[in-house]
Amino acid sequence: MSIKPLIRTIDPRNVQAVFSSDAASYGNRPLRHFAFSPLVGDGVMTLDGGRHEHARALIRPTFSKAHIENEGAYDRHVQKLIGSLAGDGSTVDLQPFLERLDLDSSTEFIFGESVASLDDPPNALQASHKFPTAFNVAQQGMGARFAMLPFNFLHRDEQFWGACRSIRQFVAECVQDAVTRREKNGNKIAMDYILVDNVLQESQSLTEIQDTLMNVFLPGHDTIAITLSNIFFHLARHPEAWRKLRHQVLELPEITTENVKRLDHLQYVINETFRVNPPVSNMTRIAIRDTVLPTGGGPDKTAPVYVPKGTVVGCSFYNLHRRSDIYADDDGDTESWRPERWEKLKLPQLAWKFMPFGGGTHICPAQILAFNRVAFTVARLRISW
Repeated sequence: MSIKPLIRTIDPRNVQAVFSSDAASYGNRPLRHFAFSPLVGDGVMTLDGGRHEHARALIRPTFSKAHIENEGAYDRHVQKLIGSLAGDGSTVDLQPFLERLDLDSSTEFIFGESVASLDDPPNALQASHKFPTAFNVAQQGMGARFAMLPFNFLHRDEQFWGACRSIRQFVAECVQDAVTRREKNGNKIAMDYILVDNVLQESQSLTEIQDTLMNVFLPGHDTIAITLSNIFFHLARHPEAWRKLRHQVLELPEITTENVKRLDHLQYVINETFRVNPPVSNMTRIAIRDTVLPTGGGPDKTAPVYVPKGTVVGCSFYNLHRRSDIYADDDGDTESWRPERWEKLKLPQLAWKFMPFGGGTHICPAQILAFNRVAFTVARLRISW
């Protein structure tokens, strides 16, 4: 098995070609399926073409405006988080608490059953449920299988397979619970903000439903936690931004998704954090037929680049977000976290230049949900402190 050639790019024209205008020439499945399928099966993360579109259609109704703005269920987890934090002015490491918030809210939203890790004592993370521990083991195994390309067939790890079986059993039980709820509810959706209940309306295959749920959970379960951790990391080092944010939040009549959307400084804080610390720093595709990238070749680097079948194309969103011709401030700086730069930057003008959730046919379906929950949580915590 030969090593696959690799091209890296941060040119917006090439990024657009790979993820949108020439997306049919590139695939996910040859890169991801071996590594991820033991846990997630077949779904939006591991399929291409028509099968990918079908898998995406199964989850699309749940991410409509009516569902993503059902904030009451999410706020219950945020209130648990606030209650778990020390109120005596002592220093707190927020990251583990934010991870538990994301885990609890995402398992409820996706599977209909929260693992309730925030109910555990602070020094007993993941003590009450085997799911988080098993998922960490599975993630490590998938990372190893992905990194071993083209020698991933050599991967042997009984703990990995045991973790996958444990998680799939948990998901199977959640699906069966949803079936029971649906039957008791006259074959109608029992809980309209729960993904499993909605997917059950779209498919009768229990395996397909389980795969669909895991394909949402795997990429999305820690995105909010990572983003929130990065936001508070930066705010702790920029007191003026913290004070400005506090002033705006305190002027709100109440914390709701609609109200926090009006806070321009909060939007700047979130966008700048996504710029400096994108949730996915690098994304790859593999050419499934001979094709070309629009630019990057020739003596002046402006000619098209031939991409033979089997070539891996990597797009670094981390470096794309640091291009000086797009993001430099008056001092030419792109490295510093400075929310004020978004007073001039306009999202409609940053297509294929700002990619916190990817783009094209594989763009994250939960991007609006993630942004809303991040904004809501920051505002809620800011009011509480």
